[in-house]
Amino acid sequence: MKILNFGSLNIDHVYHLEHFVTAKETQAALGYQRNVGGKGLNQSIALSRAGLDVMHAGKIGADGNILKDFLEKHHVDTSFVKQSEKASGHAIIQIVDGENCIIVYGGANRDIDQTMINHVFDSFGPGDILLAQNEINAIGTLLRKAREKDMRIILNPSPINEELFSCPLSFCEMMILNEVEGAALAHLKECSYETILHALAQQYPQTHIVLTCGENGARAYLNGKFYYQKAYKAEVIDSTCAGDTFTGFYIKAFLHGYSVQQALSIACRASSFSIQKKGAAISIPLWDQVIFEEKGEL
Repeated sequence: MKILNFGSLNIDHVYHLEHFVTAKETQAALGYQRNVGGKGLNQSIALSRAGLDVMHAGKIGADGNILKDFLEKHHVDTSFVKQSEKASGHAIIQIVDGENCIIVYGGANRDIDQTMINHVFDSFGPGDILLAQNEINAIGTLLRKAREKDMRIILNPSPINEELFSCPLSFCEMMILNEVEGAALAHLKECSYETILHALAQQYPQTHIVLTCGENGARAYLNGKFYYQKAYKAEVIDSTCAGDTFTGFYIKAFLHGYSVQQALSIACRASSFSIQKKGAAISIPLWDQVIFEEKGEL
């Protein structure tokens, strides 16, 4: 079984502020960092830190070698990371009291074409796994190609946009998403986590649904059963990569035979490690660190 993460690669510009910037306001930042990021890159690192072999596919600009180098440093295969004529994708992240507000520019991430897709998928087949997010273009094409190759499909449908609603989401074996994304896919407005999860389960009954709920833990649905896991208490320094950390560790745990309940617990604990450190991918813990904390509970 091979794991392909076809996803975004971003350079993150992170600003620490007293409060989120509002219209017509100019505010002096309390601090600044440039980090590597993007949901795709973060989730590849999370999978690798959790102990899985992962191949990353995506595009960077001429300014993006820092992204490829970072993946390689963390033992991610970059054979399918190609260069685009566009600038690398980047994000502007505001951090206030551990919470974040993010603006994303697609750049090279939006330069995925059919030729590249065909080339990448030539190396994968039945039983292999495709992980994808919605920070690159051609998501529908990726899902159809993976289905054609009889691959298992895991999708983090983030961010939500109109294009996503035309994608064959029923092809997904698993979807990992937060309450905002879940409510949008379920065509709901303000409602409880339970309502969102039950609506998604009704809409995608054959799909393993995992709903991340921040400080309210996580929930899941699989084969007619519903699950809940509380969040683990931790001081919130930076929540930027909590969801991507959760995704990587949940996938590792579930693929390696842990129950849904155990996978939720491991992923929530991994996220609690991540939020205690500044930065995105650099905040992701190692599998052994997380499991050491879990020993008394599994």
